[in-house]
Amino acid sequence: MIAFGCVVLNGCVLFVPGVDDLQFIEVQPVNVGTLDLHDTWGNMRPQHPPNYVIGKIEVATKSDIHAIGERADLNIWHELTICKTGALVTDWPGVYFKGIDINHNSTTEDIQALYRKRAAEHKADDRYIYEVYFDPTSIRSLSKGVGNPYAREPYNFAREPKELCLRIGGGNMIGGYFVSNTVVVPAAEIGQIFEAGRYPN
Repeated sequence: MIAFGCVVLNGCVLFVPGVDDLQFIEVQPVNVGTLDLHDTWGNMRPQHPPNYVIGKIEVATKSDIHAIGERADLNIWHELTICKTGALVTDWPGVYFKGIDINHNSTTEDIQALYRKRAAEHKADDRYIYEVYFDPTSIRSLSKGVGNPYAREPYNFAREPKELCLRIGGGNMIGGYFVSNTVVVPAAEIGQIFEAGRYPN
């Protein structure tokens, strides 16, 4: 059950239920050309040829993150980092449920209607399975500094797999927010899905 409380200070501050049972399921290789994603991110995604292979991380929780976001008017986000250094991994915008972006604030009514249709098939006792996508290689480099809380560093997971840390969260302009627990994607499993030498430095 989702419940909210309010403090009246020039408006209503929402106390949003947390997501503290996020669990890693698996990481898979996916050809870009086979993806069937429903969102409005368009050119904000990295541009790759159809045969390019990216990673898909699947996580599970009992929480309906879409419902939490919709009821509290949250923008849903995720943070994928290299655990050891905290550097951001080049990922694709969006957290997905069965290929549909769960952030109701950034999608169209048609996309939301499709989400409701697929979500209606979800059984009450089952966990929700969410998807996050990421690039296996990056040459970006950016130091942490003022106005930039996150660093970036070059990586190539086909040649040097690294343990990844993932969180999912949400927030709004009146102070409502949640941040999930951190799940760890093992380096060994990342190494298994990417073919060594296939990706540029």
